[in-house]
Parts: sequence; C-alpha cells; structure tokens
Amino acid sequence: MAMSVKRLFRVWIDIGGTLTDIVAMGPEGALIMRSDRRSILPSGLAGGLPGTPSWTAINPGAAQRLLPVCLMESVLMVQGDEFLLIQAGAGGQGVRLLGQSG
Repeated sequence: MAMSVKRLFRVWIDIGGTLTDIVAMGPEGALIMRSDRRSILPSGLAGGLPGTPSWTAINPGAAQRLLPVCLMESVLMVQGDEFLLIQAGAGGQGVRLLGQSG
C-alpha cells in the first residue's frame, strides 16, 4: 500500500549551523523550539567573555514576532510563515590584553 506524505516545511541551514530558516509549505503545522541560550549565554573559558544570545522569530522583519525563551507550547505556523533561528555564539577564551585589537 503506497502512502502519500505532504511536505509541511522547507528547511535551510547555513554551513556553520548558525542560522536555520524554516518555511511552512503546508496549510498549517506546529513548531516546537527551545532556545534557552538567550537568557543563559554560553560561558567563556579562562576569563574569556560570554558568547552572544540565540534568537527565534516568526516572519522576521518589520512585523516579526519574537518567541519567548524556553517556549513550553507549540507555535502554529500557516502556509508561507517563516521561522528563523539564530544560534548562540560561542564564548571567548582567555583574557584580552590591553591594547590588543579584536
């Protein structure tokens, strides 16, 4: 018996894995995402600075809706909705010396 499966989402992940873009292709679908690295930044090592926060948004741009940290319920997405995840940046390592650029 052959089964037909509809493709509900189109997913794009950049080479480094820092950006994930998901677009709803079907009439509707549920998205569940946990992004606690917005409130708890990645730690630095040996005195290095902490990393940058992660961000999650539906329909990024002027009318975007930022999703809360540790979302505990699914988010309904309808056809054409875009979900963007920006991964947290890694923490630094070591103490920067005075006069050192970067």
